[in-house]
Amino acid sequence: MIIQGLTPSCENVLANKTHVCFGISPFNSYFSETKIEELARWGKKQFQSMHFFIPDEPSVYTLQAIGYDQEKAEWKSRRQSQYILNKITKALRNLGVCFSEIDNYILNWENLSCKVQFQNRYLEIKNKFEEDTGFKKACLEAAEWVLEGKLKNGPANEQQTFLAVKYLLAEIPIFLYSPEILNVRSSIFCYHQYVPFVKNLMDGHFSCQKDLNQGFVIVKSQSEVNFTAGEVLETTSF
Repeated sequence: MIIQGLTPSCENVLANKTHVCFGISPFNSYFSETKIEELARWGKKQFQSMHFFIPDEPSVYTLQAIGYDQEKAEWKSRRQSQYILNKITKALRNLGVCFSEIDNYILNWENLSCKVQFQNRYLEIKNKFEEDTGFKKACLEAAEWVLEGKLKNGPANEQQTFLAVKYLLAEIPIFLYSPEILNVRSSIFCYHQYVPFVKNLMDGHFSCQKDLNQGFVIVKSQSEVNFTAGEVLETTSF
């Protein structure tokens, strides 16, 4: 795997090899069974512990923003969540993980809702969105970016953007505070795509400052290229 850090501090966090969290976006065809198993195999070999983050219930907001009514959006979200869980389960079972232990690797909305630290940080982020105009503007612009290409009738309107931004706000606590939320010494969040908003978030451009033991890296297999920014921290194999 080829790993690219978003900030200089990511190198130190990555070197700890303590915990890795893979972001798995619902409705993203990138996350095939093969890709998820590849990530799981790498994570299990390189780190002391790992999780798969699935923002399943928040994906309802994105579906509503692109035109689904709430009932249909919730149904599609549940179906897609189960589809992703099945792929993760298969990948972990192929790596020898007992079926009874699979849930220990999953960070979906149900599991996160039970964690007081997550709920506290989530409330904090929502409050900052309401109170910090710079942060709010950046979040809304990021939500518009996410909706690009998903809407058939031009750019997102205000109502669509304010729906879509709820998905982003639900993700931010995991981007910034996984060590606290998951009670680990340090944590690296992994994604396959460069997102400008997340780069600014990790660089400390907003009032919500990340945990010093939190990192964010872009991870791709050696057959994938086209990193956007930042240096390659390391190249590892299975």
